[in-house]
Amino acid sequence: MEAIPDRGQAIIWMTWLLTALASITVALRMNFRARVKLFGWDDFFMVMSMLCFFGWSITLTLYALRGGTRHIWHVMLLGDDNLATVQLLNWTGQVFGIMGVAAGKISVSSFLLAIIRQTEMRWQRTYLWVVTITLASVIAFSCSILTFAQCNPPRRLWDQRVDGRCINPHVMSGFGTFTGSFNTFADASLAIIPITIFWSLPNRTAERTQLSIVFLLNILTSICSGIKTQYLAALANRDNLTWAMFEVFA
Repeated sequence: MEAIPDRGQAIIWMTWLLTALASITVALRMNFRARVKLFGWDDFFMVMSMLCFFGWSITLTLYALRGGTRHIWHVMLLGDDNLATVQLLNWTGQVFGIMGVAAGKISVSSFLLAIIRQTEMRWQRTYLWVVTITLASVIAFSCSILTFAQCNPPRRLWDQRVDGRCINPHVMSGFGTFTGSFNTFADASLAIIPITIFWSLPNRTAERTQLSIVFLLNILTSICSGIKTQYLAALANRDNLTWAMFEVFA
């Protein structure tokens, strides 16, 4: 009998490795903030982002253990109830990811706003409030709501035994691609905007250079986001959604 391909273990190990590294980073940050008794909105949204990614990791683990990284017809072999659960976990994981990414952008933006609070950097302040906070929030919430509003009743989205109607899957894949493209742009801007801020501050050149390099690493986030975005067209592939979504989750 031909072996059923399953990439579940790989995605579980990779997910929890990244989650562990992120958790250590956030814990060290919170420990430092506690010692200096300095907490801000950036810390709050950083914790929110981390909680979302814990939700993502847990959901993705359950998804993989139930066969969600296999072809959908292989998932069907485990029963209709399991298929419905796998598809529910698929869509739920996406929402955790969407909200976690948005919270991360808001955290970085809040940190930069705190730095320029007493300065005359108006266009940077306006940009951060409008694009990487307000627009990022609106787009993330809209994408999350649309995810579970695709069908009426919503349960029809993950359980095809339920009678109902759904919108064209290309609507979701199109909005998902738009959301990914916006995140790619926003991440790139959060690598460039800080440079204009730091080089306007009266710090030493070495300090400004070091800070600029740290934030310039957001370009890597932007590149990764761009790579992921090209796979979001898979949201329209309802015939084999589990297999098609692997590159988005991985």
